[in-house]
Amino acid sequence: MYPSDASNPGRVRTVAVKSFLIFALLAATMGSAPAPTPPSFEKVVRALTDYFKSLPDYQRADLLNQEQVTAALAALAKIGWEPADSKEIIELALPVNSFLVGELATPDGKRFMRKISKNPGTYSRLDRLSRLSQGQQVVSQLIGDVGGDVMITYLATTNSGHNMGKMLAGTPNGTDLNLPTGRIYTADDLLAALKKSYAKEFLAP
Repeated sequence: MYPSDASNPGRVRTVAVKSFLIFALLAATMGSAPAPTPPSFEKVVRALTDYFKSLPDYQRADLLNQEQVTAALAALAKIGWEPADSKEIIELALPVNSFLVGELATPDGKRFMRKISKNPGTYSRLDRLSRLSQGQQVVSQLIGDVGGDVMITYLATTNSGHNMGKMLAGTPNGTDLNLPTGRIYTADDLLAALKKSYAKEFLAP
């Protein structure tokens, strides 16, 4: 039978010291645990490539939506990387129920999309155009008309088209079609955003 702690202050001090040492050792062990090694960026690229290859009727320059970007990031999580700014990256893509995503998902829209996507800057101009007054009607008409893609390509690739884009900034509720939107429209846009996130998380000094 042991004497009570109250009648044995020496034993109390001994137990307290041992407890402190145990907790200190645990804390030191936890603090020195190595951080998980991130996958190489080459592995990130492969995971993205495999994901997009799994999508039916998908081509590299097709317009992405938030649902597809979310699934792409889930594929990266499986190889060990969840970007710290995943939410912000997803929000840079167009919502699934947005006007442009819906229009370009139709048979006519896909044919139109795969013609204009050959040139950079066409999606951002089409996106800005759709947000003007009566802009959605104009976009729908361009998609339905034979050669409607030529107008968007003209706006994106010629000096006259750039000037026309600037002129729209002077219309009521207008905007300069040449200004980048900062959105993620394609797999290449997504890869560029992820490259910045990866460098910030793992390569920054």
